[in-house]
Amino acid sequence: MLESAVAVPLAGTLQFIRYGFMPNRLSYCGPVGDNRTLFDYGIAGFSDAGLTPLLKRFTGALPYLQLIARANAIADPFDARVVEAALAIPESRWTELLDLRGARHGQ
Repeated sequence: MLESAVAVPLAGTLQFIRYGFMPNRLSYCGPVGDNRTLFDYGIAGFSDAGLTPLLKRFTGALPYLQLIARANAIADPFDARVVEAALAIPESRWTELLDLRGARHGQ
């Protein structure tokens, strides 16, 4: 019988890999040619100093993460709370939210 397991929260960077891996694999977004690296990070289940710069190349998602982080006084756009919040907002609302905050196109 298995002992009761304690769930360990997944780092925001690793949550983001789970979200962004397949669109990157299909060449819809994110860094070109680095899909294997994303896969390796996801499988290894660890984050280091090399992962965040790689994830910042997801230029489509980054403004949304930065908006949520700024609005909640969180310094890291890849903080687990920020990534979770981003995943909870329907995609159809993002453009509206960015326009309201002046966050699109560097405004």
